[in-house]
Amino acid sequence: MRKGLNINDRDYQILDYLVRGPATEDFIFEKFFNTGNGNTRTRKRVMLRRLGKMEAENLVKGPSHRR
Repeated sequence: MRKGLNINDRDYQILDYLVRGPATEDFIFEKFFNTGNGNTRTRKRVMLRRLGKMEAENLVKGPSHRR
């Protein structure tokens, strides 16, 4: 099993944006994941999974209500 996180271009874009300050999940979804094609619920689930992986690697900090 592979350990760690393979960072992709979208991850770098999210991290670059978050350097400026915090953002809500809704904003991140609209800016980086809402491509207009496919199922919105699926894209939202993919986004939450990706942010969860980034949080597990201590690249981002999630909202305090998740803990």
